[in-house]
Amino acid sequence: QISISMHPSVPSFLMRGPDLPARFGLPSTEPLLYTYSCSLNGTPAVLHYGHLYVFPQIIGFVCDIIGSSTTISIRFLDVVAVKKAKILGFVPNAIQIRTRKRSFLFSYFTARNEAFHVISDLWSISKA
Repeated sequence: QISISMHPSVPSFLMRGPDLPARFGLPSTEPLLYTYSCSLNGTPAVLHYGHLYVFPQIIGFVCDIIGSSTTISIRFLDVVAVKKAKILGFVPNAIQIRTRKRSFLFSYFTARNEAFHVISDLWSISKA
């Protein structure tokens, strides 16, 4: 199940502890494993700058804009493909995550290779 919502909220970079997992519909005890600054490539060619949060069960993304925010939650069980991708056709700085219903392109990582390996490893574990 993919969950996407837009609502006024506390900026994600200020959220730690039990508030952050709850934002993605997770129990407050769910550990946050990794956080990456990146952007979600929207359409048409709109970038949503925010943070990618990696939990054991989900990949979450939050983009906070003054007065509102976008929250995306992707369960590892719903993922069908994870691959490195290029933006603008030649810049190797993106990760594409596909589910049965949608494709998400995250880009402008400061540590794309690390994020890719973490997400790929957790996805592999979820399939076992």
